[in-house]
Amino acid sequence: METTEEFWERVSSYREMGMDPLRWVAGCAVKVDLTTVVYPALRRLRPLLRELGVIIGEREDADIFPAGREEPTISRRIYNLRDPKIDHEDLKRISPKRAISLVQVHQRGAETDKIFGDILLSLYNSISLAEQKFIVGKGHSIITGYEDAEFALFDFISGSEAAKGEGFTLANNDTIQVIDPTADPGSKEQTDVAVSNSLNDLIALGCYEGLRLLPVIDAPNEELEKRIFGNMEEYARKYGIRLLDADSPGRRSARSANRTRLWPPGQRGSGFCSQPAEEGPWRASEKRLSA
Repeated sequence: METTEEFWERVSSYREMGMDPLRWVAGCAVKVDLTTVVYPALRRLRPLLRELGVIIGEREDADIFPAGREEPTISRRIYNLRDPKIDHEDLKRISPKRAISLVQVHQRGAETDKIFGDILLSLYNSISLAEQKFIVGKGHSIITGYEDAEFALFDFISGSEAAKGEGFTLANNDTIQVIDPTADPGSKEQTDVAVSNSLNDLIALGCYEGLRLLPVIDAPNEELEKRIFGNMEEYARKYGIRLLDADSPGRRSARSANRTRLWPPGQRGSGFCSQPAEEGPWRASEKRLSA
């Protein structure tokens, strides 16, 4: 058990990296409030987005849809939330059928459902110019205390709808920031709990074989990012999960140079799972992990 002195030394260490664990306790880096902000915003936006060709899925624990004969193609794209410069030709090439989203918004952008909804509507208006119709089966929205740490991340899911396979695909997402602010942010325990939390819905639905993980790692420096990724590699080897490479959102002010990551640190990503029907309710699953 840490002494008072050790606790404050750890807090100071976090602050030197641009993070303040005491602010997390106050709710600075948490989910956007579902009841008062997210759900009312989506009720207003659903008919508007449908006109743009974007269907927002219902509130379910996971997005479930029929699997194709081939493994779906996942294309990750990360946009500036307030000024999304969408490559419409790129989206046409992807030709997404579904998407899983992760939005990180500054806390002032999540104060009311009107403010938050207007931000989302502007984002999807820009995306809709690519004239692609798709379903956002699951989305997750979290708050940041830093204005330049906002982003919108989409894992676009593509595949032939004509070539139906057997079973289903599941998609879901979750978010956890640092687990224990009294521990080192790059400790194995932080990553293990984060990834395990992201997998629990898949496992609860009976899918536990053929897991694949695409991480999204936010950290204030490259050294910490590498440590977190190394923890994920070890976790993946231990439990037979295929770890795939995927882009992570860099801070806008440092995207091209030193690739400094977002504050506070978080461990998020996307993954897949295949499960024989006789061993579980779903024969093929995909899950978006956010941890």
